[in-house]
Amino acid sequence: MPGYVIHLAVANGYMKNNKIQNEKEFLKGAIAPDMLNTEYTHYGMKIDKFDINKFKEDIDFNSSYGKGYYLHLITDYIFYYKYFLNLTKAVHADYDILNEYLIKKYDIDIPAELIDIVKFNKGTPKFINLSLVCEFIDEVSKINLEQYFSKEVK
Repeated sequence: MPGYVIHLAVANGYMKNNKIQNEKEFLKGAIAPDMLNTEYTHYGMKIDKFDINKFKEDIDFNSSYGKGYYLHLITDYIFYYKYFLNLTKAVHADYDILNEYLIKKYDIDIPAELIDIVKFNKGTPKFINLSLVCEFIDEVSKINLEQYFSKEVK
């Protein structure tokens, strides 16, 4: 899954492009699936199995929290099915390298619950390319979330 900072960058960009009733709740929703037990909060999302449509039965999409939560799931989906195929958990070390740059570029405030979780390292990413990550963030920030919600995601 994309790291916390990537999810926050997408959420911040989305809020700049769309009116969100409660931005604090939206951001909570945008990080919630990774803060909880991911086996259940990501609706079985694995590279070969994805049931994001079950979300529609469990979460109120009309709430700011629900929209943030759904944005998180769509972000994961686009990350793995369009941009970064065949990644392993080894990519997490790359997130630690990219975090500082992304925080500055996308003007991200790290929420209190993530202060001790978000890590920073120096070096060169081995599995993902910074410019492609930025392209990904910029694209997903502009999606029409309601349009995604109204159709079945496969």
